[in-house]
Amino acid sequence: MKTGCTNGFFSLSPSELTLLAAVIGLAVAQELENCQRDVFGNFLTSVAQNILTYDSQATCLNEQKNQNI
Repeated sequence: MKTGCTNGFFSLSPSELTLLAAVIGLAVAQELENCQRDVFGNFLTSVAQNILTYDSQATCLNEQKNQNI
């Protein structure tokens, strides 16, 4: 899955990605009840936080490794 940012979803411009997120968010929100939106939104936030934590730790370890070379 390490193909970089040169194709498909990862090659969208910042504006396109923001618009896509808004469209998907509205489409999903209209189909869910209030409590379902809360749970699903919190779940997506948790997934995003875990991705950011993973990336932060990987970056930190990589920088430490590069300093020791």
